[in-house]
Amino acid sequence: GLECVGNGQLHWHAGRCAMRTQEGTEGGGFRLVSASPLAFVWPDFATAAECDALVSAGDVLLRAIDEGADEAAEALRGRLSKFGVSHGDPGFRRVYKLPESRKLRAEFDPDAIVELGGDGCALLRRFESTIADFLQCPPHADEDSCVLNLTPGRSDGAPLESGLHVDTFNDEPRRFATAILYLSSLGPEEGGQTIFPLAARAPPSAVAAGEELLRSHVESTLEAPAEGSLRAAAEAIEAHAAAVLAAHREAADLSDEASALSVRPRRGSLMVFFTRDHMQGDIDGRSWHGSAAVAGDAKKWTLQTFKAAPLGQEPRAFAAERAARHAFAVRASLPPAAFRALWPLGAVGAAGGGASTVAAAAKSTLGPQCLVEEEAYLPGGVRLRIFSAHVVAGPLCEGRPGDLTGLALWPAAVALAAHVTSSLGRLVAGRRVLDLGCGCGLVGLAALAAGAAHVVLLDSSPEAAELARRNAAANIGTAGKAEVVCSSWRDGLPQLGKFGLVLAADVLYPPSLDGSDGCDDGGGSVAEATAEVLGVLEAFLIDGGEALMVVQRRSSAVTASLERAAEAVLMERVENWCSMPSLQLWHFRRRSQVELSVDAASFLSTLD
Repeated sequence: GLECVGNGQLHWHAGRCAMRTQEGTEGGGFRLVSASPLAFVWPDFATAAECDALVSAGDVLLRAIDEGADEAAEALRGRLSKFGVSHGDPGFRRVYKLPESRKLRAEFDPDAIVELGGDGCALLRRFESTIADFLQCPPHADEDSCVLNLTPGRSDGAPLESGLHVDTFNDEPRRFATAILYLSSLGPEEGGQTIFPLAARAPPSAVAAGEELLRSHVESTLEAPAEGSLRAAAEAIEAHAAAVLAAHREAADLSDEASALSVRPRRGSLMVFFTRDHMQGDIDGRSWHGSAAVAGDAKKWTLQTFKAAPLGQEPRAFAAERAARHAFAVRASLPPAAFRALWPLGAVGAAGGGASTVAAAAKSTLGPQCLVEEEAYLPGGVRLRIFSAHVVAGPLCEGRPGDLTGLALWPAAVALAAHVTSSLGRLVAGRRVLDLGCGCGLVGLAALAAGAAHVVLLDSSPEAAELARRNAAANIGTAGKAEVVCSSWRDGLPQLGKFGLVLAADVLYPPSLDGSDGCDDGGGSVAEATAEVLGVLEAFLIDGGEALMVVQRRSSAVTASLERAAEAVLMERVENWCSMPSLQLWHFRRRSQVELSVDAASFLSTLD
């Protein structure tokens, strides 16, 4: 018999990619808005009161600089230079005011932010800690403090406030990510969007122009020579940005489905984006960005910080590791269009000899697929090199000849791999493990990395089995402990023996989104498929062995069927231990014969 020892909603995150708000309410957290550049937005990160506290502090500075007559400005003016340094009151370290401009840039003093008052101080501390946690880079002496920015309105009709740039410009090569908290909201007619003109479906000519500038070490369009090809390249990407902004009049942001990424200022919304990529830590040519000009009398207030690699750390490697954690976490949930920038099968060799060998060997078996290579950063310090399919070529035909769905990396596999390498992955250590329906092999290889003694990667698709074999070979130290078997579980497979742990991701799901009572198991119903899967788990497990299965929540039929099956075989359920809207984790244990005998004896005693 099987016993359910854990059932609940699974919460998958990269670092703290999906966090709850400070009050613990659901729905808060970062959401992906772009894959290249890698960018996230947390709507409603800050309250209106918190934002207004920082804006009020900025207003006092602005009035002091502009020689306002109110008492607060008068008190500050004696200690404030338009171009110099102000220590302490009211919490700023350096304040910059450009000549003949209302544009303001004020750097907070970490030792004096209590001068800002409760709301402002709390927001600054939470902003810094959230970014440090998300990027796994605590504040340090080799990066600037948080900065309060004011971009004032203008009436000259310019589309951009100050050209376009990547955030390593001004001789800041150690920077790898930027966080912007919008402290004020601007409507469609007021402008102020943060625009990434080379993101999403940008024209290839514009993307090439941005890459040409970076190859020539030009990191701001304002720094391009006055004439020549680099000036033409700078003008090309600025022209595309202007065209996008002219067409972007609606309230919604532009995303990966548009010809650029454009994020509109909304009070309390937090954006984080990576300047360097997740493969080699190079400057991401898609991260060129700038601010749309603010129109009329409107004001754009933002809180900003630039995250940089500490001295003693190689900037590219430091950046790539942090970006890869998030790129891998969101990989499986992205639309195919988001991965145009990743390598097609024939170009995988660009990553080095090992990647080239894997790609060449797999090409004849895998057919017209587009493989992507990724560094999988999982809990517990586990790092794996994984190849998977970019898209599934041709019509979907699950469970039948020609099935290629197993080549893709799906959210359930990513989530289960993260679970087995986490602290809860102690179930894996020293055990013989079966990865049932292994696909590209991520889950089984993660189990090996977490301490499994031996892993069998089982899949009925020859293409998936071949890809799993290549992934095992690509991860040094796993090939000798990983056995790949191409066969269906319906074949019985007595030669595989018994396992202490069985892992299964997406082995039970309906083909239709409506959750109707038809399951993609070769013709049976959801109930029949559930019974079959539970029977397979019981057949493969030793007495006391356990199974972890992740299924999609999209089907009420699957959930209901598992509920009924759990009750039918006297399985116990524990309380939910985490949450994610799209997935559920089920944790089973196979009862030993001794336990079953005790249960039977207890039952018979009730009949006496």
